[in-house]
Amino acid sequence: MTTAQFISRQNRIVESIIKDNKPLLFAVKSTMALQAKRIFLDGKNAEGTDIGTYSSNPIYVNPKNSPKKFTPKGKEGKSKFKNGNSHKTAYFNDYLSFKKYIGRNKNKSTVDLILTGELSKDWANAEAISKANATRLNAHHYVVGIKQSNADKVARYGNVFGLTSSERRGFIKTIQFELGKELRFENRN
Repeated sequence: MTTAQFISRQNRIVESIIKDNKPLLFAVKSTMALQAKRIFLDGKNAEGTDIGTYSSNPIYVNPKNSPKKFTPKGKEGKSKFKNGNSHKTAYFNDYLSFKKYIGRNKNKSTVDLILTGELSKDWANAEAISKANATRLNAHHYVVGIKQSNADKVARYGNVFGLTSSERRGFIKTIQFELGKELRFENRN
């Protein structure tokens, strides 16, 4: 390969990177995968600590507000009041008891941010967090965000959706690796 051919090939690679920016795309996707696991599976915030703890106060939950239906019952476990009227809510010792009853928080007792799945779908921009996908504004700009209503719900937990130092390092390493792969002519004729 002559010098001119090498320069021409490098220019085509640079143009392709400028046009498509695959290194950035891969870095965004891999970082979102790490964040999804940390936030929605491990229940950790950007500092690496638990997102929060549940209140130990008793609660009454309306089955209409639950992803899993249940029979309304009072504190004593009865479906009717002494006067014969039916309960419209169910009593739980605390929010964690409710979450475990509906099949959530099986392996942990701290906040996990999954009740209906609405927040995780909103953040992931997809029906499943395993298909998390940032919104592409252009080849060099991706946005990950949630609706204001969901932001208001998680605001009390602090910096949940920020990047950990490990996620930042992984982002940079992925860009460096993918950029190096592009420049070394891998996957090119």
